[in-house]
Amino acid sequence: MNMKNWKLLLLMLLFICCDRPEPEPEPVLPENVFSISETEYVISEEGGVLEVELEHSEDYEVEVHKDNRYWIKQVVSRAEMSALLFQIEPNDDVVSRQGQILVRPVSQDTTIVVTVTQMQHDAIILSPSKHEVEASGDRIQVKMKANVMVKVEIPADASDWITSVETRALEEKMFTFEVASNPEYAKRTAELTFVSVDDESLCQKITVIQAGRRDVMMLEDEEIDVPGEGGEITIAFSHEGIEYDVAVRGAASGWIHEIDTRSAELVTDRHVFSILPNPDQTERTGRICFVSKASGQQLELVVNQGFIVRRHALRIVHEKEKFEMPQIEGTILSGVVTWGDGLQVDYSHGLSHDYYSNDERVIELVLEAKIDVSAVTFENIEGINEIDLSRF
Repeated sequence: MNMKNWKLLLLMLLFICCDRPEPEPEPVLPENVFSISETEYVISEEGGVLEVELEHSEDYEVEVHKDNRYWIKQVVSRAEMSALLFQIEPNDDVVSRQGQILVRPVSQDTTIVVTVTQMQHDAIILSPSKHEVEASGDRIQVKMKANVMVKVEIPADASDWITSVETRALEEKMFTFEVASNPEYAKRTAELTFVSVDDESLCQKITVIQAGRRDVMMLEDEEIDVPGEGGEITIAFSHEGIEYDVAVRGAASGWIHEIDTRSAELVTDRHVFSILPNPDQTERTGRICFVSKASGQQLELVVNQGFIVRRHALRIVHEKEKFEMPQIEGTILSGVVTWGDGLQVDYSHGLSHDYYSNDERVIELVLEAKIDVSAVTFENIEGINEIDLSRF
Protein backbone atom coordinates (compact mmCIF):
# COMPACT_ATOMS: atom_id res chain seq x y z
CA MET A 1 0.00 0.00 0.00
CA ASN A 2 1.41 3.42 -0.95
CA MET A 3 1.67 6.46 1.28
CA LYS A 4 -1.35 8.15 -0.25
CA ASN A 5 -3.65 5.22 0.59
CA TRP A 6 -2.43 5.14 4.20
CA LYS A 7 -3.33 8.74 4.69
CA LEU A 8 -6.78 8.19 3.26
CA LEU A 9 -7.45 5.26 5.65
CA LEU A 10 -6.30 7.30 8.64
CA LEU A 11 -8.66 10.15 7.77
CA MET A 12 -11.63 7.74 7.51
CA LEU A 13 -10.92 6.25 10.95
CA LEU A 14 -10.71 9.65 12.53
CA PHE A 15 -14.05 10.62 10.99
CA ILE A 16 -15.80 7.51 12.28
CA CYS A 17 -14.49 7.91 15.85
CA CYS A 18 -15.49 11.55 16.06
CA ASP A 19 -19.05 10.87 14.87
CA ARG A 20 -19.98 8.25 17.64
CA PRO A 21 -22.54 9.62 20.28
CA GLU A 22 -21.73 9.79 24.00
CA PRO A 23 -23.56 7.11 26.26
CA GLU A 24 -26.54 8.50 28.26
CA PRO A 25 -26.12 8.58 32.07
CA GLU A 26 -28.42 6.51 34.39
CA PRO A 27 -31.57 8.44 35.51
CA VAL A 28 -31.36 9.67 39.10
CA LEU A 29 -34.60 10.10 41.04
CA PRO A 30 -34.90 13.36 42.89
CA GLU A 31 -35.13 13.23 46.64
CA ASN A 32 -38.47 12.41 48.41
CA VAL A 33 -40.06 10.75 45.38
CA PHE A 34 -42.78 8.17 46.17
CA SER A 35 -45.51 6.89 43.89
CA ILE A 36 -47.67 3.79 43.47
CA SER A 37 -48.66 2.81 39.97
CA GLU A 38 -52.14 1.55 40.87
CA THR A 39 -54.27 1.96 44.01
CA GLU A 40 -57.29 -0.23 43.15
CA TYR A 41 -57.09 -3.99 42.62
CA VAL A 42 -59.73 -6.66 42.00
CA ILE A 43 -58.83 -10.20 43.09
CA SER A 44 -60.65 -13.45 42.28
CA GLU A 45 -62.31 -15.55 44.98
CA GLU A 46 -59.37 -18.02 44.96
CA GLY A 47 -56.98 -15.33 46.25
CA GLY A 48 -53.24 -15.51 45.60
CA VAL A 49 -50.28 -13.11 45.64
CA LEU A 50 -50.98 -9.40 45.04
CA GLU A 51 -48.11 -7.30 43.71
CA VAL A 52 -48.35 -3.52 44.24
CA GLU A 53 -45.74 -1.73 42.09
CA LEU A 54 -44.14 1.39 43.51
CA GLU A 55 -41.40 3.92 42.74
CA HIS A 56 -39.59 5.48 45.67
CA SER A 57 -36.45 7.22 46.79
CA GLU A 58 -37.22 7.29 50.49
CA ASP A 59 -38.31 4.99 53.30
CA TYR A 60 -41.95 4.19 53.88
CA GLU A 61 -44.29 2.29 56.23
CA VAL A 62 -46.89 -0.28 55.16
CA GLU A 63 -49.91 -1.38 57.22
CA VAL A 64 -52.92 -3.56 56.39
CA HIS A 65 -56.10 -2.18 57.94
CA LYS A 66 -56.80 -4.03 61.19
CA ASP A 67 -60.22 -5.27 59.98
CA ASN A 68 -58.66 -6.92 56.90
CA ARG A 69 -55.58 -8.60 58.35
CA TYR A 70 -57.22 -12.01 58.48
CA TRP A 71 -57.37 -12.19 54.68
CA ILE A 72 -54.76 -9.68 53.48
CA LYS A 73 -51.32 -10.64 54.80
CA GLN A 74 -48.15 -8.77 53.89
CA VAL A 75 -45.21 -10.80 52.63
CA VAL A 76 -41.94 -9.56 54.12
CA SER A 77 -40.02 -7.61 51.44
CA ARG A 78 -36.80 -5.57 51.23
CA ALA A 79 -36.97 -1.79 51.14
CA GLU A 80 -35.15 -1.59 47.80
CA MET A 81 -37.73 -3.79 46.02
CA SER A 82 -39.95 -2.13 43.43
CA ALA A 83 -43.15 -3.91 44.55
CA LEU A 84 -45.09 -4.72 47.72
CA LEU A 85 -46.24 -8.33 48.02
CA PHE A 86 -49.40 -9.49 49.82
CA GLN A 87 -50.96 -12.93 50.26
CA ILE A 88 -54.73 -12.81 49.65
CA GLU A 89 -56.66 -15.66 51.32
CA PRO A 90 -59.54 -17.44 49.46
CA ASN A 91 -63.00 -15.94 49.94
CA ASP A 92 -65.48 -18.63 50.98
CA ASP A 93 -68.34 -16.19 51.60
CA VAL A 94 -71.20 -15.55 49.21
CA VAL A 95 -70.56 -11.80 49.19
CA SER A 96 -67.55 -9.85 47.94
CA ARG A 97 -65.27 -8.09 50.39
CA GLN A 98 -63.08 -5.00 50.31
CA GLY A 99 -59.91 -4.22 52.23
CA GLN A 100 -57.36 -1.45 52.53
CA ILE A 101 -53.56 -1.29 52.51
CA LEU A 102 -52.12 1.92 53.99
CA VAL A 103 -48.75 3.18 52.71
CA ARG A 104 -47.05 6.18 54.39
CA PRO A 105 -43.87 7.78 53.01
CA VAL A 106 -41.71 8.80 55.97
CA SER A 107 -41.10 12.40 54.86
CA GLN A 108 -44.64 13.12 53.74
CA ASP A 109 -47.69 13.83 55.86
CA THR A 110 -49.93 11.73 53.62
CA THR A 111 -51.27 8.18 53.48
CA ILE A 112 -51.76 6.38 50.20
CA VAL A 113 -54.73 3.99 50.39
CA VAL A 114 -54.59 0.89 48.20
CA THR A 115 -58.05 -0.69 47.87
CA VAL A 116 -58.36 -4.45 47.36
CA THR A 117 -61.73 -5.90 46.28
CA GLN A 118 -62.11 -9.68 46.32
CA MET A 119 -64.91 -11.34 44.41
CA GLN A 120 -67.48 -13.54 46.16
CA HIS A 121 -67.67 -17.32 46.11
CA ASP A 122 -70.80 -18.71 44.43
CA ALA A 123 -72.39 -20.77 47.17
CA ILE A 124 -75.53 -21.78 49.07
CA ILE A 125 -75.13 -21.77 52.86
CA LEU A 126 -77.95 -23.23 55.01
CA SER A 127 -78.41 -23.03 58.77
CA PRO A 128 -79.01 -25.28 60.58
CA SER A 129 -78.24 -28.33 58.48
CA LYS A 130 -80.39 -30.68 60.59
CA HIS A 131 -83.86 -30.23 62.11
CA GLU A 132 -85.31 -32.64 64.69
CA VAL A 133 -89.10 -32.52 65.06
CA GLU A 134 -91.40 -34.15 67.61
CA ALA A 135 -94.00 -36.65 66.47
CA SER A 136 -96.74 -34.05 66.95
CA GLY A 137 -95.28 -31.97 64.09
CA ASP A 138 -94.08 -28.37 63.97
CA ARG A 139 -92.88 -25.55 61.74
CA ILE A 140 -89.21 -25.34 60.85
CA GLN A 141 -87.31 -22.41 59.40
CA VAL A 142 -84.19 -22.62 57.24
CA LYS A 143 -81.89 -19.62 57.01
CA MET A 144 -80.07 -19.30 53.70
CA LYS A 145 -77.15 -17.23 52.43
CA ALA A 146 -76.76 -17.42 48.67
CA ASN A 147 -75.64 -15.30 45.72
CA VAL A 148 -77.42 -17.42 43.13
CA MET A 149 -81.06 -18.09 42.32
CA VAL A 150 -82.27 -21.07 44.36
CA LYS A 151 -85.13 -23.54 44.15
CA VAL A 152 -86.16 -26.10 46.80
CA GLU A 153 -86.73 -29.77 46.05
CA ILE A 154 -88.79 -31.90 48.48
CA PRO A 155 -88.52 -35.69 47.94
CA ALA A 156 -91.68 -37.25 46.55
CA ASP A 157 -92.00 -39.66 49.48
CA ALA A 158 -91.90 -36.74 51.94
CA SER A 159 -94.23 -34.35 50.13
CA ASP A 160 -97.23 -35.60 52.12
CA TRP A 161 -95.70 -34.60 55.47
CA ILE A 162 -93.33 -31.69 54.62
CA THR A 163 -94.84 -28.71 52.83
CA SER A 164 -93.71 -25.16 52.16
CA VAL A 165 -95.80 -22.76 54.21
CA GLU A 166 -95.78 -19.98 51.61
CA THR A 167 -94.18 -19.21 48.27
CA ARG A 168 -91.30 -16.77 48.60
CA ALA A 169 -89.16 -15.01 46.03
CA LEU A 170 -85.95 -16.85 45.27
CA GLU A 171 -83.79 -14.06 46.62
CA GLU A 172 -85.38 -14.29 50.08
CA LYS A 173 -83.13 -15.64 52.83
CA MET A 174 -85.69 -17.54 54.96
CA PHE A 175 -87.71 -20.64 54.09
CA THR A 176 -90.51 -22.00 56.29
CA PHE A 177 -91.85 -25.55 56.15
CA GLU A 178 -94.74 -27.29 57.91
CA VAL A 179 -94.03 -30.78 59.28
CA ALA A 180 -97.20 -32.81 59.83
CA SER A 181 -97.71 -35.12 62.81
CA ASN A 182 -96.27 -38.61 62.52
CA PRO A 183 -98.94 -41.32 62.96
CA GLU A 184 -96.37 -44.13 62.96
CA TYR A 185 -94.23 -45.40 65.81
CA ALA A 186 -91.06 -45.40 63.67
CA LYS A 187 -89.17 -42.14 63.10
CA ARG A 188 -88.91 -40.78 59.56
CA THR A 189 -86.25 -38.77 57.71
CA ALA A 190 -86.17 -36.58 54.60
CA GLU A 191 -83.57 -34.44 52.85
CA LEU A 192 -84.56 -31.07 51.37
CA THR A 193 -82.32 -29.91 48.53
CA PHE A 194 -81.59 -26.24 47.82
CA VAL A 195 -80.20 -26.09 44.29
CA SER A 196 -79.00 -23.26 42.04
CA VAL A 197 -81.39 -22.54 39.18
CA ASP A 198 -78.49 -21.98 36.76
CA ASP A 199 -76.04 -24.63 37.97
CA GLU A 200 -77.51 -27.84 39.41
CA SER A 201 -74.08 -28.96 40.61
CA LEU A 202 -74.27 -26.11 43.15
CA CYS A 203 -76.60 -27.37 45.87
CA GLN A 204 -76.91 -27.92 49.59
CA LYS A 205 -79.15 -30.20 51.65
CA ILE A 206 -80.77 -30.14 55.07
CA THR A 207 -82.00 -33.18 56.95
CA VAL A 208 -85.38 -33.32 58.69
CA ILE A 209 -85.74 -36.05 61.32
CA GLN A 210 -89.14 -36.57 62.91
CA ALA A 211 -89.63 -38.74 65.97
CA GLY A 212 -92.10 -41.61 65.90
CA ARG A 213 -95.42 -41.45 67.63
CA ARG A 214 -95.57 -41.98 71.37
CA ASP A 215 -98.74 -43.14 73.03
CA VAL A 216 -100.45 -40.63 75.28
CA MET A 217 -100.35 -42.22 78.72
CA MET A 218 -100.59 -40.52 82.09
CA LEU A 219 -100.62 -41.62 85.70
CA GLU A 220 -102.42 -39.47 88.24
CA ASP A 221 -99.66 -40.25 90.76
CA GLU A 222 -96.07 -41.30 90.24
CA GLU A 223 -95.54 -42.47 93.83
CA ILE A 224 -97.82 -43.76 96.60
CA ASP A 225 -97.02 -44.34 100.28
CA VAL A 226 -98.68 -47.26 102.04
CA PRO A 227 -98.58 -48.05 105.80
CA GLY A 228 -96.96 -51.21 107.02
CA GLU A 229 -100.35 -52.74 107.77
CA GLY A 230 -101.14 -52.73 104.02
CA GLY A 231 -104.55 -52.00 102.48
CA GLU A 232 -105.94 -51.04 99.08
CA ILE A 233 -104.71 -48.44 96.63
CA THR A 234 -106.45 -47.08 93.53
CA ILE A 235 -104.39 -45.97 90.55
CA ALA A 236 -105.88 -43.64 87.89
CA PHE A 237 -104.34 -44.37 84.47
CA SER A 238 -105.34 -42.19 81.49
CA HIS A 239 -104.63 -43.07 77.86
CA GLU A 240 -105.96 -42.56 74.33
CA GLY A 241 -107.77 -45.87 74.05
CA ILE A 242 -104.65 -47.98 73.47
CA GLU A 243 -104.23 -51.57 74.54
CA TYR A 244 -101.81 -52.01 77.43
CA ASP A 245 -100.54 -54.45 80.03
CA VAL A 246 -100.15 -53.95 83.78
CA ALA A 247 -97.30 -55.68 85.56
CA VAL A 248 -95.94 -55.66 89.10
CA ARG A 249 -92.15 -55.89 88.85
CA GLY A 250 -89.83 -58.19 90.75
CA ALA A 251 -90.37 -59.42 94.28
CA ALA A 252 -93.17 -56.89 94.77
CA SER A 253 -95.49 -59.25 92.90
CA GLY A 254 -95.62 -61.27 96.14
CA TRP A 255 -97.22 -58.47 98.14
CA ILE A 256 -98.95 -56.24 95.53
CA HIS A 257 -101.98 -57.86 93.84
CA GLU A 258 -104.48 -56.30 91.45
CA ILE A 259 -108.04 -57.08 92.50
CA ASP A 260 -110.14 -54.84 90.23
CA THR A 261 -110.17 -52.59 87.16
CA ARG A 262 -112.82 -49.92 86.86
CA SER A 263 -113.27 -47.89 83.67
CA ALA A 264 -114.71 -44.70 85.09
CA GLU A 265 -114.38 -42.84 81.79
CA LEU A 266 -113.70 -43.69 78.18
CA VAL A 267 -109.94 -43.32 78.42
CA THR A 268 -109.36 -43.36 82.19
CA ASP A 269 -109.09 -46.70 83.96
CA ARG A 270 -108.86 -47.14 87.71
CA HIS A 271 -106.87 -50.12 88.91
CA VAL A 272 -107.31 -51.33 92.49
CA PHE A 273 -104.46 -53.20 94.16
CA SER A 274 -104.31 -55.00 97.50
CA ILE A 275 -101.15 -54.37 99.54
CA LEU A 276 -100.27 -57.07 102.08
CA PRO A 277 -98.90 -56.18 105.53
CA ASN A 278 -95.14 -55.68 105.74
CA PRO A 279 -93.67 -58.31 108.07
CA ASP A 280 -90.16 -56.81 107.95
CA GLN A 281 -88.51 -54.21 110.14
CA THR A 282 -87.63 -51.97 107.19
CA GLU A 283 -89.53 -50.11 104.48
CA ARG A 284 -89.97 -51.78 101.10
CA THR A 285 -90.56 -50.50 97.57
CA GLY A 286 -92.47 -51.98 94.65
CA ARG A 287 -93.15 -50.86 91.09
CA ILE A 288 -96.32 -51.16 89.00
CA CYS A 289 -95.77 -50.71 85.25
CA PHE A 290 -98.28 -49.80 82.55
CA VAL A 291 -96.94 -50.88 79.14
CA SER A 292 -98.38 -50.05 75.70
CA LYS A 293 -98.74 -53.22 73.64
CA ALA A 294 -98.13 -51.36 70.38
CA SER A 295 -95.11 -49.17 71.12
CA GLY A 296 -93.65 -50.73 74.26
CA GLN A 297 -93.78 -47.32 75.93
CA GLN A 298 -94.26 -47.65 79.66
CA LEU A 299 -95.11 -45.63 82.74
CA GLU A 300 -94.07 -46.69 86.23
CA LEU A 301 -95.67 -46.08 89.61
CA VAL A 302 -93.62 -46.54 92.78
CA VAL A 303 -95.26 -48.02 95.89
CA ASN A 304 -93.44 -47.30 99.15
CA GLN A 305 -94.59 -49.34 102.14
CA GLY A 306 -93.50 -48.64 105.68
CA PHE A 307 -93.00 -51.19 108.45
CA ILE A 308 -95.60 -52.10 111.07
CA VAL A 309 -95.31 -50.06 114.24
CA ARG A 310 -96.76 -51.94 117.22
CA ARG A 311 -97.98 -50.36 120.45
CA HIS A 312 -97.17 -52.17 123.69
CA ALA A 313 -98.91 -51.19 126.95
CA LEU A 314 -97.65 -52.33 130.36
CA ARG A 315 -99.58 -51.64 133.64
CA ILE A 316 -97.89 -51.99 137.03
CA VAL A 317 -99.50 -51.46 140.47
CA HIS A 318 -96.95 -51.09 143.33
CA GLU A 319 -96.27 -49.60 146.81
CA LYS A 320 -92.57 -48.72 146.40
CA GLU A 321 -91.13 -45.34 147.37
CA LYS A 322 -88.56 -45.64 144.53
CA PHE A 323 -89.47 -47.57 141.42
CA GLU A 324 -86.99 -48.76 138.81
CA MET A 325 -88.38 -49.65 135.37
CA PRO A 326 -87.90 -53.27 134.28
CA GLN A 327 -85.41 -54.09 131.52
CA ILE A 328 -87.23 -54.36 128.17
CA GLU A 329 -85.63 -56.15 125.20
CA GLY A 330 -86.64 -55.31 121.60
CA THR A 331 -86.39 -52.55 119.00
CA ILE A 332 -87.98 -49.62 120.79
CA LEU A 333 -88.89 -46.57 118.75
CA SER A 334 -90.47 -44.41 121.41
CA GLY A 335 -92.40 -44.69 124.65
CA VAL A 336 -94.13 -42.73 127.41
CA VAL A 337 -94.20 -43.55 131.15
CA THR A 338 -97.01 -42.26 133.36
CA TRP A 339 -95.84 -42.66 136.99
CA GLY A 340 -99.30 -42.46 138.58
CA ASP A 341 -98.62 -39.35 140.66
CA GLY A 342 -99.30 -36.82 137.93
CA LEU A 343 -95.84 -36.95 136.34
CA GLN A 344 -95.04 -38.27 132.86
CA VAL A 345 -91.71 -38.74 131.03
CA ASP A 346 -90.34 -40.27 127.84
CA TYR A 347 -89.21 -43.84 128.22
CA SER A 348 -85.49 -44.68 128.37
CA HIS A 349 -83.47 -47.64 129.68
CA GLY A 350 -82.66 -47.56 133.40
CA LEU A 351 -85.45 -45.11 134.17
CA SER A 352 -86.44 -44.69 137.89
CA HIS A 353 -88.79 -42.49 139.93
CA ASP A 354 -89.16 -41.41 143.59
CA TYR A 355 -92.54 -41.11 145.29
CA TYR A 356 -93.43 -38.87 148.23
CA SER A 357 -96.80 -40.29 149.35
CA ASN A 358 -97.97 -43.62 150.71
CA ASP A 359 -100.82 -44.10 148.28
CA GLU A 360 -100.93 -47.07 145.94
CA ARG A 361 -99.20 -46.20 142.66
CA VAL A 362 -100.31 -47.26 139.16
CA ILE A 363 -97.67 -47.03 136.41
CA GLU A 364 -98.67 -47.00 132.73
CA LEU A 365 -95.94 -47.64 130.14
CA VAL A 366 -96.83 -47.35 126.44
CA LEU A 367 -94.12 -48.25 123.89
CA GLU A 368 -93.98 -48.12 120.09
CA ALA A 369 -91.76 -50.73 118.48
CA LYS A 370 -91.09 -52.26 115.05
CA ILE A 371 -91.48 -55.80 116.33
CA ASP A 372 -92.92 -57.51 119.37
CA VAL A 373 -90.95 -56.91 122.54
CA SER A 374 -89.05 -60.11 123.24
CA ALA A 375 -88.63 -59.91 127.05
CA VAL A 376 -89.47 -57.89 130.20
CA THR A 377 -87.20 -58.50 133.22
CA PHE A 378 -87.87 -57.23 136.76
CA GLU A 379 -84.83 -57.09 139.06
CA ASN A 380 -86.98 -56.98 142.22
CA ILE A 381 -90.73 -57.60 142.41
CA GLU A 382 -91.01 -56.81 146.16
CA GLY A 383 -93.69 -54.15 146.68
CA ILE A 384 -95.30 -54.86 143.30
CA ASN A 385 -98.94 -55.78 143.67
CA GLU A 386 -99.96 -56.29 140.05
CA ILE A 387 -98.36 -56.65 136.61
CA ASP A 388 -100.70 -56.49 133.57
CA LEU A 389 -99.06 -57.73 130.35
CA SER A 390 -102.30 -58.40 128.45
CA ARG A 391 -101.69 -55.50 126.01
CA PHE A 392 -97.96 -55.94 125.84
